[in-house]
Formats: sequence, structure tokens, C-alpha cells
Amino acid sequence: MGITAHQFWEMTPTIYKSYREEHIKIEKQRLRQSDLLNHILGGYIAIGVNEPNKYPKNPRLSQEPEVEVMTDEQMEKRARHNTIRMGGIINDN
Repeated sequence: MGITAHQFWEMTPTIYKSYREEHIKIEKQRLRQSDLLNHILGGYIAIGVNEPNKYPKNPRLSQEPEVEVMTDEQMEKRARHNTIRMGGIINDN
């Protein structure tokens, strides 16, 4: 958990519980990240073995996502939708 024996014996049970919960949360995050990277690696291997000519030249995570540019009308419509959804009032003059 990243604490020394001295720190452990100085802790109250409540503080220890919070350290433990945070440690579990961090470990779960680390495992999820590892699982995601392993999944991506499996995809690379599958492409490399089955369709080598389609193997990406650059890593997939390095590619910039495509950004959709909204028109003024689309932004206005989205703003109205969000305002109504959050309980706001729209005054059309």
C-alpha cells in the first residue's frame, strides 16, 4: 500500500480503512488499464497474423480523433436541449 510499518502502527483503524480503499481503487484502475492495453495488443497480433497488409503504420492511440465541427444552428439546438434537460427556462423573444 506504500506505507511503512511505523506508519501502519501509528494509524487509527479509520485512517487505515481509507488508505486500504484508496489502494484498492488504484489497483483496479491499474488492472483496467493493463486489460485495455492487452486487448489492443491482441488486436495488433490478430491483424498482423491474419491480414498483414492492413497492419497500421502508426500506433492507434497516437492518431488524433476526428473532431466534428458544429454549425451555429447545431450549437443553438444543443444549448436549448441541454437547458431544457437541466430544468432551465428558455425565453424566446
